[in-house]
Amino acid sequence: MKSNLNIKSLAITALLFLSVSVMAVPAKRGMWRTITLKNGKQVKVELVGDERFHFYRDSLGNAYVQKIDNSYVKKSQRQLKRMQKKAMKRYVNLNGRRR
Repeated sequence: MKSNLNIKSLAITALLFLSVSVMAVPAKRGMWRTITLKNGKQVKVELVGDERFHFYRDSLGNAYVQKIDNSYVKKSQRQLKRMQKKAMKRYVNLNGRRR
């Protein structure tokens, strides 16, 4: 009886950790900041996305991605979708999951 209880509690704990690892934390909405583009133009943007893929969006709907050198580049919706697919593939490969 006691070992059966241990197995159940271990299974519940494992399911709890699995459910937490599957979810991504969304970006907090309503937090605006000002970024400076390479051409010197300043744009007020909001962080959008989650911990796996995120970008900045201005009030007109234009999307900006931060590069490694901390500069920002404007991207189209098509480019964002392509980048998101690559990021998801990379995330899956890093975590050892197979589809």
